Amino acid sequence: MNSKFTSADKLQQKEVRNQDTPTSRSTNLYLFILQHIYSGIQPATICKLEDIPKTTLQYHLNELKLAGIIRKIAYGTWEVSDTAIFDLKRSTKEVQITSNKFKRSTKKEVRKHDRSSNSNLRIGLNSKYMTADKLQQKEVRTQDTPQGRSTNSNLRIRTNSKYMTADKLQQKEVRKQDRSTNSYLCILQHIYSGIQPATICKLEGIPKTTLQYQLNKLKHAGAIHKVAYGTWEVSDTAIFDLKRSSKTLHVGKDKVHQNSNFLTQDSVRGHGFVFTLKLVEGLRNWERREEFLVKNNIEFKRLKIIGGGQSLTVKGRKIWLTNKSVIVYEKSSYFSRTAEEAKDYAIYKFISLIKSLERFLHADFTIKAGQQYMFRVSRQHYALVKNALAQQYDNEGKKLQVYAANGLWFLIDNSFNLHEAETVHPETAVDDNHKVQSFFNSLKDYPLTTDFILKTMNGIQDNQLLFAQNHETHIQAIEELGLGVRTLTDLLKRLEGLKN
Repeated sequence: MNSKFTSADKLQQKEVRNQDTPTSRSTNLYLFILQHIYSGIQPATICKLEDIPKTTLQYHLNELKLAGIIRKIAYGTWEVSDTAIFDLKRSTKEVQITSNKFKRSTKKEVRKHDRSSNSNLRIGLNSKYMTADKLQQKEVRTQDTPQGRSTNSNLRIRTNSKYMTADKLQQKEVRKQDRSTNSYLCILQHIYSGIQPATICKLEGIPKTTLQYQLNKLKHAGAIHKVAYGTWEVSDTAIFDLKRSSKTLHVGKDKVHQNSNFLTQDSVRGHGFVFTLKLVEGLRNWERREEFLVKNNIEFKRLKIIGGGQSLTVKGRKIWLTNKSVIVYEKSSYFSRTAEEAKDYAIYKFISLIKSLERFLHADFTIKAGQQYMFRVSRQHYALVKNALAQQYDNEGKKLQVYAANGLWFLIDNSFNLHEAETVHPETAVDDNHKVQSFFNSLKDYPLTTDFILKTMNGIQDNQLLFAQNHETHIQAIEELGLGVRTLTDLLKRLEGLKN
């Protein structure tokens, strides 16, 4: 396999890229195929994205069909069954599948924690695991390398000038284990639940030395800190909040309208994201990327921009490959209570996509010896859905655009018939959205009408006129009082003169 586009040694997968073996994927291939089918991607495209032959894909499709997870609609067209709930959860940072047919495991089987067995596919990160007995195939793939994982990075987002960096942990010990989920996230969740290290070793079936190594890595990454001997605590600065999964919803662009019934007034829809990933200087063979695309029959278009570049589609997202950066155009919407939560989840999905792109191109886009990605959010829109002001403007057919000194920052839009009040400035959209959302929430709690404002202003004006009249009267009284004081003083002086 050609690895000429790799700038570091972490993607050394010559032996496994074209083989159907349990260790050639970062996560279970069944889950990847399910995700592609759920996104509406055709089998031919799935083969290109996952770099597998058609026979292997057909084998997996048949197994998923027998398990009742997918069904065939027409030739080359599949659909995820209604009984299978396909949910992407940020808290566990992995794909989870729940199906009525996947609940056959017993408590005895759960406690064995046989995560390396090909006969049981472990799904989830909690202490209670489900087993998928119908996927007892040797194609179940595990996470053998840190760079090949879709969930191997416990992300910490920091601002560095105009770029942000996302740290990821290198798992030296995990490479030696046949795990189907990320052990760092397992340990992090156990610590978050208050479980002691000795109990974690028993639950995860790992030696104390391995646990200590992983605890040190999490500590170094700032994810946890030591409270006392044998007692750890999840840091407040850790961006991966284990409760965030219930607060943010990821909806594809073509499914926004049909999922709009659950939305509450003035909740936030984050959309229109554009991410710019900065590439390290001197990335090996990056100037020969077009040759690689042609050689591997990957569809792309040449960009008509200064410096040139290539445009291709990966997992339904348009991606531009330029000399100094990788630009990702996110088409999905992220619904949440606040703009910050929607942005966090969008960044997590972006990092996941970049890792897939690395595998797709056999490249390494990290900086600092494979530790970080450096990127910035070039475009971001946050809309308050079902907004009262937006509904009024939409009903009257009016438009509203608000400009500041640095450009357009607020507008009213009716995308997907959601009556949205949007903040659209590339740099201040998050803060602007928070201010607008706070204003409308305050208006909802404390209604303020135009009549009330006019009456208050008229009252203030009347008071000012009264004060002015009183002021004039007071001035006259003061002048008369001053005149009386002077007259009285003169009389006293005369009286003192007569006495003398």
